[in-house]
Amino acid sequence: MNTDALAGMWTGVGDHLWQSTLFACVAGLLAFMLRGNSARLRYWLWLTASMKFLIPFSLLVGAGSYLAGQIHWTGARVESHAVMEEISQPFTQQVTMQGAAEAASTVWPHWIHLLPGVLAAIWLCGFVWVLLAWIMHCLRIYRVVRTATPLCEGREVEALRRLENAVGMRRSIGLVSVRDSLEPGIFGIFRPILLWPEGISQRLDDAQLEAILVHELCHVRRRDNLTAALHMVVEAVFWFHPLVWWMEGRLVEERERACDEEVLLLCGRPQVYAESILRVCEFCVESPLVCVSGVTGADLKKRMVRIMAKHLGSNLSRGRKMVLAALGLLAIAAPVAFGVVRMIPMYGQILHASGPLPSFEVASIRPWKPSSPPPSPDSGGFPRKVMMASPVGGGGQTTDRVNFIGQTEILIESAYNLPIASGRRIVGGPDWLYSQSNRYEIQAKIEDSLYAAMQKMTPAQQREQVDLMEQSLLADRFKLKVHFETREMPVYALVVAKSGSKLTPAEDGEPSNLFNLESEQGGEMTARAVTLDEFVRSPLLRVGGRLVVDQTGLKGRYDFNLKWRSEQIAASGAGQEGGTDAPSLFTAIQEQMGLKLVPTKGPVEVLVVDHIERPSAN
Repeated sequence: MNTDALAGMWTGVGDHLWQSTLFACVAGLLAFMLRGNSARLRYWLWLTASMKFLIPFSLLVGAGSYLAGQIHWTGARVESHAVMEEISQPFTQQVTMQGAAEAASTVWPHWIHLLPGVLAAIWLCGFVWVLLAWIMHCLRIYRVVRTATPLCEGREVEALRRLENAVGMRRSIGLVSVRDSLEPGIFGIFRPILLWPEGISQRLDDAQLEAILVHELCHVRRRDNLTAALHMVVEAVFWFHPLVWWMEGRLVEERERACDEEVLLLCGRPQVYAESILRVCEFCVESPLVCVSGVTGADLKKRMVRIMAKHLGSNLSRGRKMVLAALGLLAIAAPVAFGVVRMIPMYGQILHASGPLPSFEVASIRPWKPSSPPPSPDSGGFPRKVMMASPVGGGGQTTDRVNFIGQTEILIESAYNLPIASGRRIVGGPDWLYSQSNRYEIQAKIEDSLYAAMQKMTPAQQREQVDLMEQSLLADRFKLKVHFETREMPVYALVVAKSGSKLTPAEDGEPSNLFNLESEQGGEMTARAVTLDEFVRSPLLRVGGRLVVDQTGLKGRYDFNLKWRSEQIAASGAGQEGGTDAPSLFTAIQEQMGLKLVPTKGPVEVLVVDHIERPSAN
């Protein structure tokens, strides 16, 4: 397992534990606030906190992401999402905020590949140890049950059947007599039976006997064995987390209090009930498993005080019921909403037509041959698209001609406002779509009236019109059919370094230009009056095939020069021998611009090719 996969796995586990711990703390706070109310309510709060360990929020987030994937988003992503991510995923955020240059230069110890196996082995040992301990206890109780004698008549059976009708039990439970000193308790989850120690009936009068039986029937009605077994699964999986063991005590305490409250409501004789519990404690021992609900669990002294005080707990007021309902809805809706928001395309939004597509008056498409004139030198080896006066589109449309040379993939990227050679933003389609050997030369003319109307538009609107014409050309001549999806993809975020920005603000009215020069040794970029959004869209910033997004918050136009050597040259150290003393791209951006590339992930809109054909003849 490589280090990236290792980091992703453990940050995911860390985020889940953080979310579950935070959820349990909120549940504990609510339980404290409701300490004067029914124990049944607090029990369900603690049980919900326990089940959160088995249900990652990522499942609900994924559901929200699926819903978001069915929606076409045109607006910008909600900015508060970054704050939500930082709170809910602190470990992921901490890892992704490591500098890319630092990560690239980090030398991992040779034993790092052993770490996943070691950690997995430690967890497995703890998991098996917990399971073995429970299996031993289960076997002991199972042996007791196998030797038990079913009771079909007697004062215990008569009292049990009478009380089952009184409390509204739909199905009778079995009663067996055991020779062990185990306390009276409910064994089983789906077909429970009541274990009744031999000789205990002689120590209890009728009222005390009925009080104990009512207590056990309350456990059956509440399905306490099932919920206890679910928490035991949590303890087995998260045995290393002390909170899950502490919550076991809270669950046992609140379930016994809840049963005590029901017994007091049904019987109304606290002294008789307290004496019956003490008589059982004198004769029996507590069950070793929390999933065998007995009568002697929790802190006995505190229980006696509450029973004698006939502490039943008050009912929830209407206001508290509404608050609890709202919090429960929020606990489910918030992760789903988070998933919806996180899949709103944050980076590299594709240009979508909002109406009929404009088209060129005439367009000529022919295969480009190596003997044909090559693309212009300032294109950095990428296809040539001539339509604007300045390389980054700072000026207006000065000609009604649009010329393009390149493979179809690049034409699609240009038409849909994707960064050139952005990588992985176009999905599907035949192999020839991406082939360097299948290039086309396109010469197109804008219709006169449309060109005249474009002169009244801003440069950005003019560029959009040309892109939409290219979409029309692709649909008409290439028979292109596409749909759009939002996918979580690795990206690089451009942020301000700790040393601060070193960019020089451009003068007012200065024309916008961005010149690129790339070779095997590295690259060089000269920018005048360029925004950082235009900078990150440069084809030279193809860092490991990832999209680079601007998160600096710097909105002005700047002048800067950037010079770097290729990552291969920088890693081998051959650059200095060849006379190139420029740093790597990561280091150059930090040292020369005061900015930094940070690896992270984000929802990116991609274009999926459903159908495409080779262009029709002119």
